Amino acid sequence: MNVLTDNASWAESAAAHTPAAPGGGVVFAGGGLEGGVAADGAVADGGATGAVSSAAAGAAVDGAAAELVDAPTLAGAVAAEGVVVANDIAADGDAAPTIRLYGTVDDSIVDGPGLRFSIFVQGCGRGCPGCHNPESQPYDAGQQTSVEQLLGQIAANPLLTGVTLSGGEPFDQAAALLPLVRQLRAERPRLNIWAYSGYRFEELCAGQPQPAAELLLALVDVLVDGPFIAEQRSLELRWKGSANQRIIDVPASLAAGQPISWE
Repeated sequence: MNVLTDNASWAESAAAHTPAAPGGGVVFAGGGLEGGVAADGAVADGGATGAVSSAAAGAAVDGAAAELVDAPTLAGAVAAEGVVVANDIAADGDAAPTIRLYGTVDDSIVDGPGLRFSIFVQGCGRGCPGCHNPESQPYDAGQQTSVEQLLGQIAANPLLTGVTLSGGEPFDQAAALLPLVRQLRAERPRLNIWAYSGYRFEELCAGQPQPAAELLLALVDVLVDGPFIAEQRSLELRWKGSANQRIIDVPASLAAGQPISWE
């Protein structure tokens, strides 16, 4: 349903599904459109690759390989910003958990198969060269949004086939996203869950960047993992921005104890 068949269609769709972000920037649904989408809707500098913004959650580039940023480095970046990126819950425990968002797309067709509700979280410490949503990187930007508000937006569209977690780096807010995804699993089990992350599958299984990352991963159907590497970008790729990234069948991979390709 609503699956694109060529890169020209991807470009047109991305231009049509580019909403205003909470902070005044632009959310690019489909981070593999690494060339960028101009303000007038035209595709700039290389066109579309058909992947999502979190595919650009990268690391330093070293030829064909990228050097992953370790958890302490990311933790230091968060500390430097002085922002907590897990659950923003009041000390008295009465406040509901919130998610710091960069923006959402109600009807994306470039963030995984079918018609999807895409959630772009705010905050990423990797600073990947060529990041398609650079405004989503600061941890102290964006806006706080409740789980109930997001669930309401998702419920408003009965045609959705899935939900995509993107960003920013969704696993930097794993604890905040857990209640949302758990409720989706309970109330909307037919929706498939995709997640895009600059972390690799093995890192998330090891509890990076926070212990809740492993719990969130277990609720995801498909993970597109690894940093975006501009030198490995290709217009032939689908659902990802650069060749180093993997599209992983999470349930099969967790059962096998090793990454299993979704395709």
